[in-house]
Amino acid sequence: MVKKHKILALLLISGLAFGGSSGFEQAQNYIVGVIGNILRFLFAVLMIVASIMFIWLGINYILGRMEVGGQKLQTRQALLYLVLGIVLLILSFFIPNIIRDFVRSNI
Repeated sequence: MVKKHKILALLLISGLAFGGSSGFEQAQNYIVGVIGNILRFLFAVLMIVASIMFIWLGINYILGRMEVGGQKLQTRQALLYLVLGIVLLILSFFIPNIIRDFVRSNI
């Protein structure tokens, strides 16, 4: 409950700093923009990590190494989990945008 009040106070103060009721909207847009930039950065980092893992697992698969990281996880199984993770990562990036556009449309 306290955190909500702190966030509202921050939005109100930043809204006043930007000037009036339109300043509140500007502050809200600014905060949403910052959060969007952070999420896009995290998406890019996770895609780079997934690409590196995909290359490493592919090399392990070609060379016939069946254990990944000293565990009994099969390379083929690890590749499957990695592909599923990449699909979920991509869906988690695009589905909120699709839902937002659907809600904003005049259907």
